[in-house]
Amino acid sequence: MNVNVQDTNIFFYRQASKLARIGNWEFDVVNNKIHWSIIVHELHETNPKTFTPDLETSFSFYREDFQPMVKEVVRNSIETGDDFDFEAVIVTKKKKERWVRVIGNVEMIKGECQRIYGSFQDIHASKMLELQIREILESISDAFYAVDKDWKFTYFNKEAEHLLLKKADEVLGENIWELFPASAQTSIRKVYQRVARTKKAESFEYHYPGDGKWYEINAYPSQGGVSAYFKNIDERKQSAARLDEAYREKINILESIGDAFFNVNNDWVLTYLNKEADRGIPLSAKTCGMNILMPLGQNFTDNITRPRKLIKT
Repeated sequence: MNVNVQDTNIFFYRQASKLARIGNWEFDVVNNKIHWSIIVHELHETNPKTFTPDLETSFSFYREDFQPMVKEVVRNSIETGDDFDFEAVIVTKKKKERWVRVIGNVEMIKGECQRIYGSFQDIHASKMLELQIREILESISDAFYAVDKDWKFTYFNKEAEHLLLKKADEVLGENIWELFPASAQTSIRKVYQRVARTKKAESFEYHYPGDGKWYEINAYPSQGGVSAYFKNIDERKQSAARLDEAYREKINILESIGDAFFNVNNDWVLTYLNKEADRGIPLSAKTCGMNILMPLGQNFTDNITRPRKLIKT
């Protein structure tokens, strides 16, 4: 019975590995021999019956720009016993490029590396999708960043670098509240926590005390954390403030003159009247937003539409 259970487990393990495109490999450091599983051979497009890998040929399958990194990782593992986990591009025997993930575990005896073994996974489809998404995010005009459930940056595009004066290499893997402490105790933290908790997107304007500027932020729930698109709206806020100031100055002038003044739109809806006009217009027309044709009468509005006649009389 135990044998059957063991055989079943082995069967399902092999099936899962095949579906996930995960193979296993081993480097016998003492005897300088390398073993690849069938799936690893498939990923390299080599024939396990005729091709026997060694360390140098294994390295040569990696694309040239990745080879120095891979060699350094393996060398370091042999010397220190450190395990590793990296992603890289290989060029198969048929000259096809493929993204792979390589995990290595080290076996040490009395401080000497005996063997390195691990898994080799085809991640080409998911990696290409990731790179396409990254390309899209880099091309958009808005700044964008993403943080995980622990509030650590997982993505930071070029425009985010420009606006927040930080390079992606400086922020990735770092906690947002530690890296930007000026925002840690402000409203943005509560909004992000709420978005992550409720799984509902929110849009808001935010004054960042770190640089004294205004930003428009659209925050979305993302894998337990938050993704945010944002842009600087400082100029827009300043323009709005200038318009508001100009409007208040205009109102002050209109309130200070001795003549009555009021304003209606094309539909004869009252939009403003000063204090002098307030004394002379019937009470029913005093509320802005009302149509003044009925309470003031046709004769009054006819005179307004014929200003020359009104001036002569």
